[in-house]
Order: sequence, then structure tokens, then C-alpha cells
Amino acid sequence: MGLDKGHGSARWSAADCLLPEKDVAIEDGHIHALSDEPWMGIRPCTALRPGGFVAIVYRLSQWDDPVRPVFRFWRGDGTFVERMAPGPVAGAGLWRGRIPLGTRRISVSPVARVGRFDFRIESIESLSFTAQLRSGWGKAHRPARAALLTRLIGMIDESDLNLAWATEFHPFEDYAAWKAARERVIDLAGIDAPRTDWEKGPLVTLLLGGAQAQPNVQKAREVRESTIDTVAAQLYPRWCLLVHAEADTSRADAEPRCRFLNDRDWMEMLAGDGPETGWLCALSPGDRLSPGSLASLAERLPTLPQASLVYGDEEHIGPDGRILPILKPDWSPRLQAARPYLGRAVFVAAAAWRQWSLEERLGFVRNAVPPSRWLASLRAAEVLHIRRFLLASTRAEAPDLKDNRRERRKEGATGGRALPAEPSVCFIIPTRDRADLLDRCITSIREQTAYKHYEILILDNDSVKAETTHLFDRLRSLANVSIVKTPGPFNYARICNLGAARTRADILVFLNNDTEALSSGWLAALVRQAICPDVGAVGAKLLFASRRIQHIGVAVGMGNSACHFGAQEAEDAPGWLGRHRVLHEVSAVTGACLAVERRKFVAIGGFDEAHLAVELNDIDLCLRLGEHGWQSLVEPAAVLLHHESATRGGATFRPLSVNGEQRDYFQRRWRKVMRDDPYFHPALAHFRLVPALG
Repeated sequence: MGLDKGHGSARWSAADCLLPEKDVAIEDGHIHALSDEPWMGIRPCTALRPGGFVAIVYRLSQWDDPVRPVFRFWRGDGTFVERMAPGPVAGAGLWRGRIPLGTRRISVSPVARVGRFDFRIESIESLSFTAQLRSGWGKAHRPARAALLTRLIGMIDESDLNLAWATEFHPFEDYAAWKAARERVIDLAGIDAPRTDWEKGPLVTLLLGGAQAQPNVQKAREVRESTIDTVAAQLYPRWCLLVHAEADTSRADAEPRCRFLNDRDWMEMLAGDGPETGWLCALSPGDRLSPGSLASLAERLPTLPQASLVYGDEEHIGPDGRILPILKPDWSPRLQAARPYLGRAVFVAAAAWRQWSLEERLGFVRNAVPPSRWLASLRAAEVLHIRRFLLASTRAEAPDLKDNRRERRKEGATGGRALPAEPSVCFIIPTRDRADLLDRCITSIREQTAYKHYEILILDNDSVKAETTHLFDRLRSLANVSIVKTPGPFNYARICNLGAARTRADILVFLNNDTEALSSGWLAALVRQAICPDVGAVGAKLLFASRRIQHIGVAVGMGNSACHFGAQEAEDAPGWLGRHRVLHEVSAVTGACLAVERRKFVAIGGFDEAHLAVELNDIDLCLRLGEHGWQSLVEPAAVLLHHESATRGGATFRPLSVNGEQRDYFQRRWRKVMRDDPYFHPALAHFRLVPALG
């Protein structure tokens, strides 16, 4: 059915506009996904006019994981274009964009796991390009200007992409307005109807510790009471609140689930065996649980029955009352060890609590931080991240970065591991002319690198200039430098694979010819991480010549493919959750400086030279390493300059048709990660290199 045959108006709302299409079943009146990529069709309406701009508002049940929905626009020839929308973390989500010309029907994949789900399209509204452009002009002038110019010369797809970079983000400072537009009251009689029997659910024991410093006793009591009120307002009934304070008989009489414990009883409780089953959460006076917090815990636990640790997203209440979001990645043990990010919305299984010492229990009650030795023992399958705002607190800020920097200086920049010996390293450097860049790169390696057990393999892809020939002649005289000709059309993946096949080194370091090492310990820092049994690719912190960040990790899905999240920030910027300054997990790193053990590289077949000759082959490599259980990391102790793409030229106003088949393949192959990068967040903007709301 064509979209021009639908009913509706410029603004259209309907609760029944979705039809099961693929891997969706209706059982007992409920919608069930039969795979991790179910599809539903959207009924046609006038607002969904091919070539026109629309705003689609959608809602997902509070009990579903708010991954990014994928909208699929089908053409008449059976091909399609896909767009990924922001995850409805606050309740509802909003996607704005253009319906591609030639669209005949539209599908949506709302969730990414098997089982029951509830999803609605709340409204579809027509927009104008002019209104979109006006909005973007005030937010991000440069991409808005590019959107206008590309549209004027008929580059419609390129204009759409530029317009998204100009409009589809909201600064964290605008969180209050962003939340107000998306927040929904939990509807227990409708989309948020319970799926489990709450009366038989797990018991959640809440431990409310002593008061923060307050000017007087009355103020301390008011702050404590504000927290107790949010516990009493929980939709989920199976909870018990233990309060470290003298008895409040009026409160205890009114709410039998609330018990007040004096100092002696409080310590006896902490030293006792603890509950045999259920979950525990540490609260501080002033913490505010959202009404659905404990219900979210009860509803999500069946999706990961082996979980021992659950954490959620939070809101930070500033001294002026302003609220900002704290969005967290999925389980990232190295980040947690270097820069604790779990925050206060943390629940631990009773079985784990019973194994902790009294000192560890006291630490958890004071700061909501589980013992580090226990966290280090957890497997990813034992940790559940609920990507909803479960708690607001004045104490929700992460620990001071100065403390973590001091700890890292004590341990060493790479987490305290010492190299048992120097594994052999081979630098693999593709190049084509630009002798000035290559000379600078090689010189920096030789003069700035304390690690000496390396060789350099230069892969010459049809250089023709005399100065390059002269440089090659000089480099050949060096004992640990080799130059190999790799003629033919530029295929980065093939060239790198040829280089990897010519070395027996333990560690491969793929390096662009337009990079420069800046410090002596950079290579040792990369190698220390690369040799870890569970680690795949290790990337560096790369800087532009201006000293702004060029790379500190890749967010898969950003910009409709993958982008450098954190790029253009200041060199010393802490970044999202302070990640720029510490070793941390990512889904992928750039191939401009990528270290990997050769045996792991060989095990996955190297770069994909058949499908990804030029673009996204480095991201694909990291993701395939991840499929084999090898984690990608960024080591900010390794810092280099990167004159990005200086050899091959810029990409300003480049037609999307250039290497379009490679991007299409990548999107098909890695759609699941693009819509839900575990080290990003579904509420973060896909079209902003610095942290912003989508």
C-alpha cells in the first residue's frame, strides 16, 4: 500500500496504528517479540508523505529496555532506508526527519529482545524544512548552513544528514525541558500493566543511613522524611525500609514496612546474616526514588535471572535545585575500577551481601559502593543495567577525578600491570606519497618511543613523487624498517592484511602515516593492554594539531554509522563520566592507531577487504573481535597527534554515494550494535560528538 492512500491530517494520533509484520505474535492480547529484531508496520497517514519532514512521538512500556527504535522506509523495489531514533528513556521518544522519496511503506523495530513488549505511536506531525533549518541555525550554525547549501544543489540525502547534525540534539543544560516533553505518568491499567505478580516478587530491603550534615535537627529530619516519602510512594509493594535513626512512632505506626533502628540495633543488623533472598539498596537522606524504581527492578530481573548487581541511571540535584541527568554505560569493569561510575542507584543480591564483611557492608551503606574485590569478580551476565532514571540525589556526582588521577599515578598509567617481557611489535603503516607526513611519523616513533622491541613495515600504495622515493631510500638503511609495495586501487583493509601476513611479531600496531607520537611511554601503554587475554583492539588518545581531541573512542551508530564520541573537546576535558582520563571500554577504536595481538587478528580473519575496503573496516574489526570475547579499550596514556585524512583529502560535502555500498553493508551487518552500543546510551544524541540528549 502506498503512503498516499492513508487517512489522517498534518497532526495525527492513533493507538492502533501498528500491525504485526515480522517476528511478532499477539498472545492473550499482548505483543510478543519472537526474535531480538521484531518488526511492526505503521498504518499509512497523510503526515507520512514521501519527501516530507515529520515528527514521530512514540512510547515504550516502563518495563521494557529503551533501546533505539529502528524505522525502516521501504521503496517499491523492495530496498529500504533505515533511521535509528532516540531511546524512549524518559517514557516517550521523538524522531524528526524526512520520509525518503519513493517510500511505499514504513516499519518499526521497537525492541531488541525476545518476549513481551508494549509500544505505541502517540502522534505523527508534519514539519517543514524551513522550520527545521531555523531550529538548527540557532543550535549548530555550520551543519545547518551545510544542510541549506547541499539542498540548494540537489544533494538531498546529504542535506538530511547535515540537518540532523544541526537539530537532533539537546544540551544537558536543557534537561528539564527535554524531560518535560518526554516524561509519562506510569499507566498501570494500560501500557505499563505489570507483567509479574508483584505480591510474590522479591523483597527489596532499603537501608537509609545517617543524615548528611544539616544546620539543625529539624532540617535533618525533613531531609530524611523526604526520602522516606519517596519510598512510601513506590508502586511496588514488596519493600522494607530500615532507617538509622531514633524511632519515629508516628511514622512507624503509619507504615509497618518502615523500621527505625538506633545505633546498637543498626550495627547488629549490619553484622547479622542479612536476608536470605531478595535485594538490598543503600539510601542517603535526601535521595529520591522515582515511583517506578522498585517496580522496574522487579520487572527487569526475570530478563537476567543470574544477576547479582543491578544499577540504574540517575539525576543529580544541584545546590540551586537544577537537575541534570547521569546516564551510564552498560557494565564496564575497567572504567568502574579507574573512575567509579555506578553511582547511588545500586541494588545488590542478598546472596552477595551475606558474603561481605562488616567493613564492606558499612562502606556500601555509607556510599552505595559495593566492595571493589566483589565487583572485580563479576561476569557481565551477572550485572543488569536498568536504563531508566531510578533515583535523584544531591550526592549523585561521581568521585572527584583528582583522587583517581592520583591513584593512577601510584599504579602506573596502565592499571598497575607490568610487562613480563617486551613482546615484539610491528608497526604497519600504509602510505601514498606525502613524504613530509611519513617522515615526521617515523621520526617520532624512533625518537619518542622508549619501548625498543619493534619493527616498522611501510606499505607503499603507488607513491609516485620523487621526495617519497628519496625518503624510502633513506629509510631502507635502517635496520628495523621495511618497505613493501602494495600496488592497485586503494583498499586499506587489503593493504593492512598484506602487512600483517609479512610479520611474525606478537603485537600489530596499525598506524596512519599522519600521526606523531608525543611521549616515550605510549607504546608500552598500548602493549600492556593488548596482551590481556580478554582484550582485543586497543586505541590511543589522538589529538588534532590544535590539541583538541580527535579520537578517544568510537560510538557505533552515531551519525548513521560510527563516529568519534568526544571529538573536538579540549585536550584535558574529562569527557562523559570522566572517561577521557582513564582506561575504559568501548565498542570500537579507530584504525589510525590500533594495537592488537597478531594471534587474535589472525583468528578473526583480519580486516574485511571484500566488503569494507575503505570505510568502517577498523570498526568492523573491533566488533568481530568483540564477537569472539575480546574487548576493545581506549588507553588515554598513549597520546599522539593525528592530522586526520591528510593523505587522502577531506570529506566536506562529499556525496553519500561515495563508498555507500560499504556503509550499507556495515549497517546490515552491525544494526544490533548501531541501535544499542553498550558503551554509549540510548538517550544520548547520535548527532552530537560531545555528550548531549537525543
